[in-house]
Amino acid sequence: NLNIYLLSVEDIIVSKIIRLEQKDLQDIDELIKVANKQLINTIIDEILYRTDLYETKREQFLTQLTLFRKRYYV
Repeated sequence: NLNIYLLSVEDIIVSKIIRLEQKDLQDIDELIKVANKQLINTIIDEILYRTDLYETKREQFLTQLTLFRKRYYV
């Protein structure tokens, strides 16, 4: 039995926030055009409420999240 999972546009965008390198920004520039910003915020909240996230990763995510929110008005 094979389980196949597809990531939504919003999942892909949020997964790129932690890096926000040039290629990530280019990808997000295109994906954001068809993304549901409310859903992006919901996914971000889910990540921030996780208890199994390393503190260093959480801090990096929060730093990049500020830049992401300024650039994309999310």
